Amino acid sequence: FYGEIFALDKNLIPNARRDYFVENKTLKSFERALTQELRDPLHKLYYYASNVRSASRRIEQLENFKKEYDKKANEIGFSTKEEKEKYEDKFDALKEKAKSAENDLVKLKAKIDDDSDPKGKIFDNIAVKNPKVDKVEIDTGSKQKKTKFATDDLSRLNSKERKLISKVFGVIDVVLTPDLAENLKQKIKTEFK
Repeated sequence: FYGEIFALDKNLIPNARRDYFVENKTLKSFERALTQELRDPLHKLYYYASNVRSASRRIEQLENFKKEYDKKANEIGFSTKEEKEKYEDKFDALKEKAKSAENDLVKLKAKIDDDSDPKGKIFDNIAVKNPKVDKVEIDTGSKQKKTKFATDDLSRLNSKERKLISKVFGVIDVVLTPDLAENLKQKIKTEFK
């Protein structure tokens, strides 16, 4: 990259404020040469960095969603079976995107020509370290003994009351934002524990 650019020409004259040059043919020629010299290589680097970053984000989204799913499955519990299926479908979709992103990262790494190529630094700084999308799995019902639902902790209630609370939780999930829904469900749980 360039730190300073020195240009010498008798027709390249600073303006009165000394923040640019007087408009003339020499200035236009100088601007075109700089544009060609700087914009094209830098634009390719920006584009490359953007592709590396977006592929890395798709892999990180899968890892973050797995943590969210595990927390929901092991600690909080699902409100309904439909919610669990929705989470599993979302995981499958994110896993497909992450596999595609992993392939993209392999292709982007192959575009690095040599050690002095700036793309190498960009890739090393941005890319996810050791992505192994195939190893990221969630525990579905077939692997677990029993799915944990949000109403399982309500031991004071009988089976019919738990089903009613489960339906109420389902409505809360549909109507409210996720943060408000979790807060309200926690308040209901503490009331009936």
